Amino acid sequence: MYLNQILWQRGQRAQLIAAVIGWFIGLVILLFAIQLYIDFNSIIQKNAADNETYLVLNKRVNLLNTLGLKASFDAIELKDIAAQPFAKRAAAFTTNRFKVSASSSVVSFRTDLFLEALPDEMLDVPLVDFRWHEGGAEVPIVLSKDYLALYNFGFAPAQGLPQFTASTISRVSFDLSLSGSGKFQTYKGRVVGFSDRINSILAPQSFLDYANKTYGDAPDNGAARVIVAVNAATDKRLTDYIEDKGYEVSNGKLFGDSLGGLVTLVLGILGGIGVLIALLSALVFILNFQLLVSRAAPDIKLLLNIGYTPASISAVILRRLFIIFIATFAAALVALFALKYVLAQNLANQGININYYPSFATLIIGMLIGILFLWTNKRSVEQSVV
Repeated sequence: MYLNQILWQRGQRAQLIAAVIGWFIGLVILLFAIQLYIDFNSIIQKNAADNETYLVLNKRVNLLNTLGLKASFDAIELKDIAAQPFAKRAAAFTTNRFKVSASSSVVSFRTDLFLEALPDEMLDVPLVDFRWHEGGAEVPIVLSKDYLALYNFGFAPAQGLPQFTASTISRVSFDLSLSGSGKFQTYKGRVVGFSDRINSILAPQSFLDYANKTYGDAPDNGAARVIVAVNAATDKRLTDYIEDKGYEVSNGKLFGDSLGGLVTLVLGILGGIGVLIALLSALVFILNFQLLVSRAAPDIKLLLNIGYTPASISAVILRRLFIIFIATFAAALVALFALKYVLAQNLANQGININYYPSFATLIIGMLIGILFLWTNKRSVEQSVV
């Protein structure tokens, strides 16, 4: 007890508190950056199943199209795209050839819209609820996640409408009104999924085929867009083909790959900041304990003369260090769990599912960092008490 009082009463409390806060902040930032990187990679790997990339192609719009010529793909062009060595499969978008609008008395809105359809193998959503048979009163809809974001942060605020999470909007039904060829019909529509891959409003192929046949009064001008599954979006044959044909990539993983590189860079910078803060706080810890030993040098010398060993004196300092470390490390883990839970919940509201708790790899890395921190400070204290 007397030895503990001699050493710690001479300590600079303000410096120690600053070191503890710095260590806590640096550790939380570092571990959270590692966890974000792990989560981001898991999302990318999930979306890149079977190592496929999906590109949506359209023709460039020019003056002739403005004057009435449609920029669409004919059957020969579709076969040519599908026959290319870089293409695993290709499919044309089916579009509505009738007027369609959506309305809801719950949120008091009405808007004209469009519908498209694709073969099931091109979709990235569960197909269990995405089914329609002739005579069905409810039409399942798959919505682009980008469209949900545009509604929440663009359309809804401007029109004074409520914002929706992905889970909430899936519970709300709306009226889907179809008209054309002198006919009119209202169906119940319901959003059953959200697509990362396709920027569109998708209905089942069976429904759109039936609706075009029943209500379609516009001519069939071919496919305005084509989706292509390729092995690699960086294949030179693909880029050369698109350039030679004068096509455009309206959306696909080319943008996603660039975004992935940007996010990885940002997470790397965030992790680097965390490492820097953690290293600086560790340095402050080391300096603080060295200063503590230096200020207590006369008392330590006296204690050594009356029989205390350097090991017993170091043990007093290290015991307090261990208590401080455990408390700070536990607080950092609590903060990490809280941040991860909030992140997972927010992503779930946008239709992206990740684990609600930090990964085992993050915890192991945190343990290794903690062990290195303790070992460094232990060596410093033992070398100071001689």
